[in-house]
Amino acid sequence: MGRGIELAVLGAVGLNGDNFLQLIGERGVPVSGLQVLDSDIHLGRKVNVGGKLLPLDSYNDFSFEGVDLVIACGTIPDAVITRALEQGCTLIGPLNGADNENQPVVADINADRLELSKGHYFGVPTAISSVLATLLSPLHDEAGLLAVDVTWIGAVGNSGRNAVEGLAHETAQLLGGKSVAARAYSEKIAFNMLAFDSQAEIGHFDRLWQALWGEELDFNLDLVTAPLFFGDMVSIGITLEQAMDENELKQLLVSLPWIKQAKVKGDVLL
Repeated sequence: MGRGIELAVLGAVGLNGDNFLQLIGERGVPVSGLQVLDSDIHLGRKVNVGGKLLPLDSYNDFSFEGVDLVIACGTIPDAVITRALEQGCTLIGPLNGADNENQPVVADINADRLELSKGHYFGVPTAISSVLATLLSPLHDEAGLLAVDVTWIGAVGNSGRNAVEGLAHETAQLLGGKSVAARAYSEKIAFNMLAFDSQAEIGHFDRLWQALWGEELDFNLDLVTAPLFFGDMVSIGITLEQAMDENELKQLLVSLPWIKQAKVKGDVLL
């Protein structure tokens, strides 16, 4: 049996880093060495991985020599990315973290076809674009997609720990009959819904779809944040090239990740 990989995690402090390191601990990923890294402001902290406390190092002066794989759990300075690649690492991080020309990786679509070559950056799309691409790709394969119209109601947990803490504070203050200033966003989120300009996410998805399938898609997205700690709600309207009957559509939908059951009433999926 070969040795485990030498792994470095960038952006280890924060919600994404916490979740990723928790998965490593829970699933027993075979690593022979694990380095947890973040910016200088977090130096002195320790990070819990599978019940073990690991000291946090700065990625600004870290040598990546001997590291096989680097996972970036957030936006990382370009200089750090360049140094990791020049020192022979395979790097997986945000698609928009360095260069949008980097090969996108979507686990359920093309990950098994990629060769994780050293000195190469593989871009992970945003969570919204990754989920939508995964959900829509079987429909594209089976019936062809002409247009997609999405309403995405996101939880504050998508914005990180500060947003979750901000929602908790605002809610407690308002329930106590006290006035409160916005903490997590530009406006109060407790008992409120905030609509955002979705153009950046639309552009990101359009580029991802073009990279994956080599074709354009008529795509529209309305993005709203709701006072939910975790758990998003998504409504998707689709126009297909080829007609599908109710049973065909249900069977296809229940085969998709995250969908346990599907009901169709007329033209509406429930």
